[in-house]
Amino acid sequence: MRRRQPWAGASSPSRWCTYLLVLGLTLSVLSPADGAVDRTKGVPPEEHSAYNADKFQCRDGSKTIASSRVNDDYCDCDDGSDEPGTSACPNGKFWCENKGHHSKFLYSSRVNDGFCDCCDGSDEFTGVTTCTDRCDEEGAERRRQLIEQIELHEQGLLKVPDYVDAAERYRTGVEARNKELVAQVAEKQAEIDLKKARQKELQEEVSAADAAKKAEEDKKKEEGERLKAEASVQDPEDKMSPEELKEAREKAWEDFKAAKEAGEVAEDGEEAEPEEEEAAEEEVAVAAAEDDIGAAEAEPQAPQQVEEAAAEEEEVPEDPKIAEARLELDEIKKEVRTMEAEVKKLRDELGVTETVLNGDFGKQGEFLALFQKCFTQNVQQYTYELCVFQKAAQKEGSSSQNLGTWGEWNKEGEPYSEMLYTKGGSCWNGPARTMRVSLVCGTDEFVISVQEPAKCTYTMEFMTPLACRRSKVTEAMAELEASGHPY
Repeated sequence: MRRRQPWAGASSPSRWCTYLLVLGLTLSVLSPADGAVDRTKGVPPEEHSAYNADKFQCRDGSKTIASSRVNDDYCDCDDGSDEPGTSACPNGKFWCENKGHHSKFLYSSRVNDGFCDCCDGSDEFTGVTTCTDRCDEEGAERRRQLIEQIELHEQGLLKVPDYVDAAERYRTGVEARNKELVAQVAEKQAEIDLKKARQKELQEEVSAADAAKKAEEDKKKEEGERLKAEASVQDPEDKMSPEELKEAREKAWEDFKAAKEAGEVAEDGEEAEPEEEEAAEEEVAVAAAEDDIGAAEAEPQAPQQVEEAAAEEEEVPEDPKIAEARLELDEIKKEVRTMEAEVKKLRDELGVTETVLNGDFGKQGEFLALFQKCFTQNVQQYTYELCVFQKAAQKEGSSSQNLGTWGEWNKEGEPYSEMLYTKGGSCWNGPARTMRVSLVCGTDEFVISVQEPAKCTYTMEFMTPLACRRSKVTEAMAELEASGHPY
């Protein structure tokens, strides 16, 4: 540790003589012949017992020495703890009481060096250098700050009961609303369940009718396809016997079914391939020109006649009961959708009430009085918004960037002194934005400042009476008391 050298830069022999005189007198004061410096010199009161013991243990625990070797102007301990009142150890520490101002430590190398480092002059005790006690003067500004701190915190603390009362009233209202919402959700859900039960009955009825109708349609369609397949086999020259003609037509029907299963036949309504269209036209022409094949064999219908007959049958009106069921089913579906949307809104509001009832809002629940209150501050082209226990945002014109949603209280330091808002919008090539809000004691509520100390990491100072602490008043009063100027 560097030691101050009062002669540095001096050229006159008188300055050299002055320093040597101080040094000589210092050594004479500290010499064993005249008795060593008081063992507690430069030691804070709470450590006096360790220095007054018969044996002294170095503060780092490295060794134990005789108490007579404390402040004997010889460095025995590696950490310099045995020489707080002399300059023997370069790493020793001297404690200035500085009554009326801040007590402090300074390096022991500055003890008796001819300069008054402690405002009370306790570091220059040989009598060579006379130090004026400046602590009262230098401590005036600090005392003014302490008095302001006391008054500010006390004024803020006077408002805390109002916040507690407001929070309790708010919580009471939320509890009542929570009960209403629970009942409304249960009632609505019961109605939905009844509607859905009726919906299920109607759906089953309509589905059964649709299935029966489809089965009938499939049957008619299959009959039409069979007739069409059989009509494709003709014997205009009467070369086949009735039995052969019947077998040929049955084979044509079986071939048609096989082709259909293999996907080689186009479904109704789809455009047929050119070859299929030509074949169909030929079949129709042949069917139109065929002769009677005998009384034992019924004349097959032409494809066009089959299609017309099927079309006429499809136009049969639906059973009135099924039609009414279908209309009721559609209406119930609409009602259920509307009711489910209403229940969702109720559940969302219910979630907010549960957040209020289960959230951590301070020792007395006082911070609940700020729930979802919003505050803004303009910084350059941006407007920063804080909605307490909800979100933080950065706005510019019509655009808004999410800086984080409510996360948690600080886990270190003074409880309930910082709010952390996390999981904000993602930064370009960076992390999700976050906002840390530090609470500052004051008599009003407003955003003091907003900064971005690191990319996508924002800090905000927010003033509120809820940040005022009785402990701060007590600490300030104790410091004033110690300075000799009690509040």
